[in-house]
Amino acid sequence: MSGLVMDESLHCRIVVFGDDWGRHPSSSQFLVGGLLPQCETLWVNSVGMRSPTLRLRDLRRIVERLQGIGRATPAAEAATGPTPRIVQPRFLPYHHIGAARSLNQRLIGGQVRARLAELPPAPTVAWVSNPMAAYLLETFDYDYLIYYCGDEFTGMRDVHVPEVIRQEDWLLGQADLCAYASTALSRAKADRQTGDTVLLAHGVQIEKFPATPPAPHPSLADLTHPVLGFFGSFQDWIDVSLVESVAKQRPDWTICLVGVPDERVLQLDALPNIRVCGRVPHHELPQYAANWDAAMLIYDAAHPFTAGISPLKAYEYFALGLPTVSTCPFPDLDGQAFLHVGQDVASYIAAAEAALATTSEQRLQIRQVAERNTWAQRVDLLRATLSRALADRT
Repeated sequence: MSGLVMDESLHCRIVVFGDDWGRHPSSSQFLVGGLLPQCETLWVNSVGMRSPTLRLRDLRRIVERLQGIGRATPAAEAATGPTPRIVQPRFLPYHHIGAARSLNQRLIGGQVRARLAELPPAPTVAWVSNPMAAYLLETFDYDYLIYYCGDEFTGMRDVHVPEVIRQEDWLLGQADLCAYASTALSRAKADRQTGDTVLLAHGVQIEKFPATPPAPHPSLADLTHPVLGFFGSFQDWIDVSLVESVAKQRPDWTICLVGVPDERVLQLDALPNIRVCGRVPHHELPQYAANWDAAMLIYDAAHPFTAGISPLKAYEYFALGLPTVSTCPFPDLDGQAFLHVGQDVASYIAAAEAALATTSEQRLQIRQVAERNTWAQRVDLLRATLSRALADRT
């Protein structure tokens, strides 16, 4: 990452329990990835948040995980920059069952200890962004614990809520540092934590979003303006019905949806003014958004998962100079003048009309908001916080 300020005093090993490295962009990958030039990092791929079902999506994921055991992730194999040492964990995804937890401790604990033994001695930092992995911390020695809380995990579908709460309570009580992606999350959990707190809001890899827009992707060169667009993951907290209503009430607008579509999104493809693009590589997003006039945040405000959400894509939209229309207010977000909020169909359309009136000069100002909210700046804050904490312990 460009623009990082190196702190030569930071010297440690990091063991991460989070998502799958390289599978999707994530805040933990951006933050810990920024420390990789200095800190030897052992990245334990996801141990999951919920137990699998017989749904096709879960069965595909099981096959994918089995194929990944014993080899690096495709993203790790293709990466050209610094990458962590990947651990593909062997485990049973039934964290609410005591016998499964005990087996997982033996399996994953053995993997982690063996890989740590390969690294030079240094203070060891444990980084947990998936609370279901908390019990695995008992299996190896560490000097400093960071709980990175990026979402309200109890609002996720099909998770075992009592187990999520139990594991997260332990993390909040034991973590030396609780890092939050939003002020709302920090406030919601303040009475359960005992360690220090830092706000590590989401940012943007500004160098991946050029100031001069590229040529639109050939598949989208024929879009009729005005164009509103969304890129991201179509989880159940995404309000697809709102998108349908907006498209029907404004047939002269084009709505472009980028991301792996679920059944709800596939049905929208029948509407003449909706373009469903499917999943695209992250580095191609500027091409897909090159002829958008405004961007969309379409969270279901009533869904429990959205209570503390910090949209990862917001500053990416801003980096493209796009005014953004949102169903939810995000008070932490810099550049409030460029976030137009509408919480029902009528007010969302009105907010979109205001966004579409954005001038060329204002679009340059939107880009400037992104330039002062980069992942490099967030990494600098993390590095400084961690350096001070480890120095205090020596």
